[in-house]
Amino acid sequence: MCLVVLLLAVTAVVATGGRHLMPGLRVHVELERLGIVTPGMSVRVSGRTIGDVEDVHLLPPRAESSARVSADLWIDKKHAWLVRRNSEVFINQQYVLGEANVEIGATRGEPGPPLQDGESIRGIDPPRLESLMPKFYSNMALIKENLLELPETHELAAAWGELGGAALAIQAKHPDAWPRLFASGSKLVDEMGQAQLFLSAAGVSPDQLGHEWEAATAVLAQARASGVALSGRLRQVTRNVDRVRGTLQGDSLAQAERTFEDAQRVGDRVSTLLGGVSAMLHRIQRGQGTLGALLNDIELADDIKDLMRGLKQRPWETVAKTSRDGR
Repeated sequence: MCLVVLLLAVTAVVATGGRHLMPGLRVHVELERLGIVTPGMSVRVSGRTIGDVEDVHLLPPRAESSARVSADLWIDKKHAWLVRRNSEVFINQQYVLGEANVEIGATRGEPGPPLQDGESIRGIDPPRLESLMPKFYSNMALIKENLLELPETHELAAAWGELGGAALAIQAKHPDAWPRLFASGSKLVDEMGQAQLFLSAAGVSPDQLGHEWEAATAVLAQARASGVALSGRLRQVTRNVDRVRGTLQGDSLAQAERTFEDAQRVGDRVSTLLGGVSAMLHRIQRGQGTLGALLNDIELADDIKDLMRGLKQRPWETVAKTSRDGR
């Protein structure tokens, strides 16, 4: 009994010639060239398989069309409504060595009526692989030619050459310059790390430190305003010296004038100093400078420390691809 069923199944497959037994729609996609289209290739819509390629065959020459081959597609009946008369049909391949498929894309404009059984649709011809590399080479040559015509390209090359020459000159004149630079950077990173550890041990979080900086900035702003006001009052007092000049004579007048001038200079210096401190606090609060980066980026010190540790322990892996003995 099993043998009879098996023979009947084989006979059915041979009789149908590999055609589908399930209900479906058979349409024809006309192309100028097949490319990599082969029977059995899947037909997909947005990555979902809705059918396959049953057969490919040549078309007779026609004056009204450049199509020379036809791919016969079988579409599952429940998905047949996705294939429209103005759908874009093309060969899709996500990767160079990936699996290719026939893709039913979006329609050109508003969706047209669904294709009927036996109808044909003009597909998008696959690219000519034999012209791909020459086209790529010509494009690269054109890009190179355009870059060489730019003055900025020559300026960049010259600047890069000067930078390389300066680095080699420094190394030749001061062989220990780069190790000393790395050592200085490592020391700076260690000091930054110690400062970070001190702040952590004191229980001061970055947010709390930021609030303290804001309060200090406000106090300094008030002090600066007071200094400006004091400087202005001293200038007013200086302008009023003429009023009392008549009551002062000789050494008393000279001493009074020197006192007023010294007070005015002190007021100006205090105002300038407070302005500089306020500007510095604003830069730190915005994360500018080494201290600003330390206070605003909690991971900065660790990252730089790891980098400098790698430079000290394995400089040949970071600076140049050399072995440990310098070869």
